[in-house]
Amino acid sequence: MCMKFICLDIETTGFDPKNNSVLEIAAVKYDLDGNIDTFHTFINFQENIPALIKKLTSITETDVQNAPTLESQIPLLEDFCENLPIMGHNIQFDLNFLNANGANLQNPKLDTMPLSHMVFEDIPSFSLEILCKTFNTEYLPSHRAIDDVLANIELFRTICKKHSEIPEEDRNKILTLLKTTQNPEAEVYLNLFEYTFAVHSYEEIQHNTDSDTNKPTENTIFAVDQNKVTQLKNSQQVLLNPNFYIDLESVHSAINNSQSDFYSILRILPKIHKHKKLHINHLNFRSDQFSQLSKFCKKDFEDLTHNSWICSLETLFEYKKHEQLPSQTPIEILDGPYLEESFLKSQENIIKAAAFEKQNDTEQVTFIFYHLSKYLHSYLGLSPDQNYFGLLDRYGLTQKEFSDFIFELEKLELNQELKYKVEQLKQHAKNGYVYLMLIDSNPPIIKSISYDLEVSKRHILEFLTGHQVKIIKSKSEQNFMLQTHNLPVSQKDSEYINVLSETLFESLKDTAQKAVVICPSNDNIKQIYEQLCLKFQSLGIELLAQNQSGSKGKILSNLSDDNASPQILLCTHHFFLKFNPDLHGCTKAILTKLPIGSPSHFYYKIKEQQADNSFIEIAIPNTGNNINHICESLAQQNINNLFCLDDRMDSTGWGKNIKRYLDKSINFI
Repeated sequence: MCMKFICLDIETTGFDPKNNSVLEIAAVKYDLDGNIDTFHTFINFQENIPALIKKLTSITETDVQNAPTLESQIPLLEDFCENLPIMGHNIQFDLNFLNANGANLQNPKLDTMPLSHMVFEDIPSFSLEILCKTFNTEYLPSHRAIDDVLANIELFRTICKKHSEIPEEDRNKILTLLKTTQNPEAEVYLNLFEYTFAVHSYEEIQHNTDSDTNKPTENTIFAVDQNKVTQLKNSQQVLLNPNFYIDLESVHSAINNSQSDFYSILRILPKIHKHKKLHINHLNFRSDQFSQLSKFCKKDFEDLTHNSWICSLETLFEYKKHEQLPSQTPIEILDGPYLEESFLKSQENIIKAAAFEKQNDTEQVTFIFYHLSKYLHSYLGLSPDQNYFGLLDRYGLTQKEFSDFIFELEKLELNQELKYKVEQLKQHAKNGYVYLMLIDSNPPIIKSISYDLEVSKRHILEFLTGHQVKIIKSKSEQNFMLQTHNLPVSQKDSEYINVLSETLFESLKDTAQKAVVICPSNDNIKQIYEQLCLKFQSLGIELLAQNQSGSKGKILSNLSDDNASPQILLCTHHFFLKFNPDLHGCTKAILTKLPIGSPSHFYYKIKEQQADNSFIEIAIPNTGNNINHICESLAQQNINNLFCLDDRMDSTGWGKNIKRYLDKSINFI
């Protein structure tokens, strides 16, 4: 008998179920062979639909003004769904929205987001749009409920067929996991896998198990910013961060633990047979799921005395810190925007509850960190649910409660690494800086560094003493042109955003392929996007805006689409430098405001507090470095002009000081 499902999707006026409304509902009853029945309706809405929602969905006031009310459709939808599993992409959003508005859909739920994480490899984005563009042949999502449902069903069937690639041994582990866990959400996944494993027998497929038959004979290490590792990975063997190899023993133990997070383990099990040594980089997950997956990680090091390697800066520093770098292997470091920050991260001492739980009773560790959290919230005057990111002052570090925390950690079962971490914390509490991260109800995370830590290229080379190391710069064959333009209003003027948006539109309305606009903040991006999105759309130009038009992966994937319509990327300089978006064919690059500020690491906040004039001593040099890195990244993609809509490098004394820090290849106009 075929297993039946409901695929559900809604379109709304926003993300908040209390303040926004449902515009459209679509649901299709189906099995793996075909569609059975359809439920589809617009929902009555008497106000004007927000312009961006209208642009996104193409739903108009005419569609909804005479449509039935949500209250009248909810009973019909509930009857249609029966008690069948409800499937969707990030389905919890749709169910939460409907249930907050009078529905009572308590059906088992299946989410194609984690299901796609299990079976697909090397996907730039796990948005429904990108997945369907990659794998579907018949339906594509359009942000209309019925189109999205039909596309999601086609994707779901592809996912189920991919279950045929899971070997019998791993199938048994998946079924054992889903039978063991006490999480009630696992039952529907158990039913699904039992069904698909029966329908799709195992078909052995040759996988690339991280072997490289054409390895270079030269033995070198090339360290770059993380974003460049992906771009260069085909030229050399990738050296992965040693802290995040998957410990299969931990995974196998968790399979039989009824309290385990089954979603995390489901991401791991289908990947095991594809890699000789499974690493967290081989897994797919959202950033907020990292902490759960990191519980299954262990340290493991490669033999670097052979082959040519490319790695991130963090990986290089980790190998050095653990004395795993061979002295005879030449090392080249590509200077980049995150060189110093990567070095800083390698010098941090990090205390996390999860690290201690691996060797100790979880309840005991939870108890120790709970009491620390209680003390910190009280000492800092925070409410129990209030987040905090900042330093703990000297007085707070000397209090009995903090000393007791360290003492209780010392009493736990500790391996050599954890003993070292606790000893470092004890020393840094006396002669260093201790930084706290209090997030929701999670155990506190503590980062500490030494008082006498210094960060510069010279100090990085000193850290790597004993090795053949060169720090090299990317060189552009052409000089770079940086031009400033004066807007007719100041940045503090209430009309600034309007004038800026109009200036951008006039400058970019003839974009034929690509352009990029680099902004100071997400708020600035949101304001510009709301003003210009529809105007550019009317010209056939797509405005891709950070945090506004999709996930990071979706934006980067769309920029890499050679068949796309003209595109304008709207992002912060952090996004631009960190992810190095594909801008081939870019005809114009605009910087709306000087990228003033320091790297985000707490070390720089300490230095700012210690400086006589933090703006001149810290912010100005870092602003110059930010501009240098922006220009360098543009030049690497054959973009040799940057227009800056901020004339303060001409009109202010401190702005003129920034020029002192600009690279000699930059011609300032």
